[in-house]
Amino acid sequence: METKGFSGSTCRDASRVIELALGKIASEQVTGEFYRQSEAESVRQQL
Repeated sequence: METKGFSGSTCRDASRVIELALGKIASEQVTGEFYRQSEAESVRQQL
C-alpha cells in the first residue's frame, strides 16, 4: 500500500486502520515524503 500527500509520520497514521484490517505488515519502505516535515512541524520549529 502506498500513501500519497502525507509527510512525516502522518502517512503511517493515515494507513494504520487499513494495515490493522489486513493483518501483519511484511515489510515497509518509506519514500522521500516520509522525511519531509509537515507544515505543522515547520510552524512549531519557527515559534
